[in-house]
Amino acid sequence: MKPQSTILLILCGVTMLLLNGCATRTPTIAHTHIGHALEGWHDTPNQAGLLVTAEQAAIVAHDAAKAAAKSDNDLATIKRNVQIVIDATIRNEPVPKGADKYAVKNALIDAISHIDFAANSPDASANVKALSKMLAEKLPQIVERCDLIGVLGQDILLAKSTNEAALLTQELVNLTRDNLYGAEASGSAFGLAQVRSEIESTIAVEDPAYSTVDRWYLFNLIQMPSGEWLFKQSDKGHSGDHRGY
Repeated sequence: MKPQSTILLILCGVTMLLLNGCATRTPTIAHTHIGHALEGWHDTPNQAGLLVTAEQAAIVAHDAAKAAAKSDNDLATIKRNVQIVIDATIRNEPVPKGADKYAVKNALIDAISHIDFAANSPDASANVKALSKMLAEKLPQIVERCDLIGVLGQDILLAKSTNEAALLTQELVNLTRDNLYGAEASGSAFGLAQVRSEIESTIAVEDPAYSTVDRWYLFNLIQMPSGEWLFKQSDKGHSGDHRGY
């Protein structure tokens, strides 16, 4: 065999080993919980991350609110769009058959819960702990805004005229916009954009570095009766009692 061929085979072998090592590297427990917010969760639509699910629902709500505001001559259309706003923002129990389980409010609450799980993990960094504390303080702003959207939406559904409904729809547009982007002018700056920014700023300086969490780890992290979080044992190349790096 030519020397060049031998070198090429060696390099290919090393590359495969490196790639395999990267693919199977076990994430920290804290990073896996953060991954549930950013990357994937088992019962969201398309198994998207919980924060992603909240963002998608907030976009639906804002688009429907704008559509309602443009339908000021058609009360039925206004109410139909407002119902979409309510359903996308606050998902009441029981969930109608065939409807998504998650709306902005509960998806965001669950996303922040997983950041809290991350902060309480033994391998959590000081940055993640600080992030969890800050988000816990800011979360009520968005939750209260969601509740206000629900109340205002119900008022519009009870309106007897297009004029009465139209007076309220612009405020619905403003509130759904603030859920997405924040409302700095009103002193209530926190929206989903700020939540994402804070999380991404935190993981950007993590050590060990945060990287995309493999789907197997996202969906196989379980809590033991003791309260400890562990990865399930698996016969698919992820074996053993995984507890982090």
